[in-house]
Amino acid sequence: MVCATADGAAVNTGAYNGLLTQLRNDERPWLVTISCTMHRVELTIKDSLMKEKKFVEVEDLMVTLYYLMKRSGKFQRQFHETAAALDVQVYKFPKVHGTRFVNHQRKGVSVLLHNWIPLAIAIENAIANASNRTLNATLKGILKKIRSAAFLATACIFKSILSVVAALSLKLEKDFIMPFKVAPAVALAQAELEELLQDNECHLAKQGLTLTESTVSASLPKPGHMKRNPENRQYTDVEYTKMTHAGLVEGTVKAVKDSTLPPSSECLRLRFQSFDSAPFPAMLWVDPANWQDMDKELDMMMSLAERFAVPLRESGFDATNLKAEWKVTKHTVKYFYPSVTSPASLWQRLLSYRRKQFPNVCLLVEVVLAIGVSNGTVESCFSYLTAMLTDRRVPLLHTTMSDLLIIRANHATWSDHERNEIISAALGEYMSGRRKMQLEPQAPDDSEEPAPKRALVASSSSGDSSTSSSENGGVGESDSEAALHCLEVSSAASSDSRSDLPQVLGSGSGSDNDLP
Repeated sequence: MVCATADGAAVNTGAYNGLLTQLRNDERPWLVTISCTMHRVELTIKDSLMKEKKFVEVEDLMVTLYYLMKRSGKFQRQFHETAAALDVQVYKFPKVHGTRFVNHQRKGVSVLLHNWIPLAIAIENAIANASNRTLNATLKGILKKIRSAAFLATACIFKSILSVVAALSLKLEKDFIMPFKVAPAVALAQAELEELLQDNECHLAKQGLTLTESTVSASLPKPGHMKRNPENRQYTDVEYTKMTHAGLVEGTVKAVKDSTLPPSSECLRLRFQSFDSAPFPAMLWVDPANWQDMDKELDMMMSLAERFAVPLRESGFDATNLKAEWKVTKHTVKYFYPSVTSPASLWQRLLSYRRKQFPNVCLLVEVVLAIGVSNGTVESCFSYLTAMLTDRRVPLLHTTMSDLLIIRANHATWSDHERNEIISAALGEYMSGRRKMQLEPQAPDDSEEPAPKRALVASSSSGDSSTSSSENGGVGESDSEAALHCLEVSSAASSDSRSDLPQVLGSGSGSDNDLP
């Protein structure tokens, strides 16, 4: 074991009794313990963005709209009828609260901004309808927020910030991200946040909205046109003319940016500063883009070899041949893999086909590849299980669900041979459970006479014997025996049709050579 990754809960990362701490103290001083990077991004949002009251109001509105559409089928129908009358495409409001990562919030704000104008018109029509009295208070509260141009500008800047943070979260969610690439990804996100702070462009225009005094307008795609190629899409111009607080837009945007962007950038730096310390900077040599100075690369490799000396020694690592192997490795990559730019793809090929050529370098690379920076794969199992247990699959046994979840979560780590073994074992277990009894093949005994049912079935299918008995005009000895043995065959076939029927059909060839 070279690495252990978990979320930031105290039971995992506690300084004294945390699981990761106990693993490291249990004679594993080399162990790298990592708090999940995806959870660090979520904590950054909680500690910086969600302290802004205006952003909390935007999130509360998305939650309110989600439950309104879920619980009121009548208003949901009116909303879609309004969109059909305007000839525009609208989307379902997603769930953005609970155990949802930042990208779900970004999608929720995107849907809210897209549905803004049709939603405002639908709410006005619903309030005017006397049959919606039970929802009037909720609808009026939502309409008050939607009519505010300052609130609309807040939602737009919230979407711009979430787009930067969500891109970082999705990058860290990938299974094949290298540990040494975390710090550059965070630095890029910080630079984008700083650029957003200095950007004076209207954020409403970035979201496809135009605000002029009390009117907000947008060009929305027609129903079904988002499935077409961009050049074949058609749009409908829609507008809403009852916006308020238009003069507060610029001041609101500036105040929100100044109060949220600098703290967010600083919080990212503090949350991820552990990736600037050892052993992560010593892993840069794994990426061919960083191959410049062989002496520095060898120093980094020796640093890793010293850190993980115990597990490497158990694997047969020999540092004396490291320099020669590394030189051969670089030449091999240069001449045989010049077009492979991804470190993961490159080392996958080298580990598969050239391990014997430079085994010590491959051992160091395996140490680096074994370090996972997030537990996104484990977190996704909750979604897999929810999608698996639908209303039509409620009778699934717990053991079956457990097996399906294990297969879905670990399929990427299994080889083709391991998959075939699992399939064969599962198929054998299924077939043995379906059959009533197992048939064991028996060796034929030459001393015993052939089974009468096989001989007589063959004789009954023979044309000569049946013709001779019928020509005699009566029931002779052969006919009575045939009738008796046919009765035996039918009774035997009915008792075990699945085992006897193929044998009977195979014996009835109609040839005299099959007769005893």
